[in-house]
Amino acid sequence: MVLSVLSVATQDIDPLSVLLPLFEKVQPLLVKLSIVVGGIFGIYLILLAMRVYHERKQLKVLEDIRFNLDQLNRHYGIAYSYHQRGMWSRWIEHIQKRIELGKAEKHFRNARRK
Repeated sequence: MVLSVLSVATQDIDPLSVLLPLFEKVQPLLVKLSIVVGGIFGIYLILLAMRVYHERKQLKVLEDIRFNLDQLNRHYGIAYSYHQRGMWSRWIEHIQKRIELGKAEKHFRNARRK
């Protein structure tokens, strides 16, 4: 009984007449949106702007992380990113390490002989 009433009611309704007012209300919005976006080129520009914004935000976060690491390294006396070592200081450090390694090797040899 209910199904027969529903089937009779749905046969009288034209789907196009139901959707037509909705299309009429949405169409001006779509026209304005297409003017603003300008097709594929507009979408490309919007995506490019979003990408630039995201990359700048990500760069700011990475700079903050680097700053925090530099502060911790400076506190603990470790070399940090702003601590630029020249060619001479690297050579001197390399020579000092070789001397210390040689001393440790001599000490180890003397300890094995005893």
